Amino acid sequence: MSAMETSAQKVDLLVTGIGELVTAAGSTPKGGAELARVSRTSDAALAIDGDKIVAAGPAAEVLASFEGARTV
Repeated sequence: MSAMETSAQKVDLLVTGIGELVTAAGSTPKGGAELARVSRTSDAALAIDGDKIVAAGPAAEVLASFEGARTV
C-alpha cells in the first residue's frame, strides 16, 4: 500500500444510492423543536456496523472511508 492509499474501515453494511438523506442538523442529540432543524445531503450513503449507523453523508466520502461486507 502506498503512502497515498488508506485502508477503509470494515463495516457490516453500506447503503448507497440515497438520492436525498435528511437528518437532524448537528452532531448532538436532539429533542422537541430542535428536531425541526434538518440537514439534507444529496447523493448520500450510510455505513452501518452491527446495530449502529457509524457514518452518514456524501456517498463519495462514505465509500472512500468504509468497506461493507454487504452493499445495497
